Amino acid sequence: CIDIKGFTVGCSAMDAGRVGEWVAEFYERVDIAAAAHGISKVEVRGDCCICVAGVEGAVLSPLFADAAADPAHDQTSRMLSFAAALHADLASLTYSTSTDGGNERTTA
Repeated sequence: CIDIKGFTVGCSAMDAGRVGEWVAEFYERVDIAAAAHGISKVEVRGDCCICVAGVEGAVLSPLFADAAADPAHDQTSRMLSFAAALHADLASLTYSTSTDGGNERTTA
């Protein structure tokens, strides 16, 4: 489960359009990382994405081609690689938590 710390507070400092843009960017980054690691995003609730490894029929990237013959082979390593890659990528996705338009930023 991927959940954004302080999301509700951060949203209160943004207008609705910016919240929508931010959430769309967040979902897109999750989708890209998931596809690259053969992970399936199975549910979304607000700022929470539930992702799983080992779903039958999931398409694996060439990076994990050896696992294609046995989709359950390396679920743990793929999930950990996904988590590390997503964590690194989301470090650049920030939102303001300042109510006065200041520079305080929070990382996803």
